[in-house]
Amino acid sequence: MLDASNTSLGFGRDLGAGLSIAATPNLAFDLGADFHPGTDTLDDRSQVSLSSKFLALHVGASLRI
Repeated sequence: MLDASNTSLGFGRDLGAGLSIAATPNLAFDLGADFHPGTDTLDDRSQVSLSSKFLALHVGASLRI
């Protein structure tokens, strides 16, 4: 049986990279990637992970006003 009453505070790691391509002085298109490894565990004694690894890709636009 696991003790789920423990709480803790920690720092995760998250790797990201991106590129903004300016179309005009006020408009840019953004391309990027974000990788998050699974870092959360059920408690300190358990090796069971509550989170999963993922790779996210994003495409967007930014407007400067």
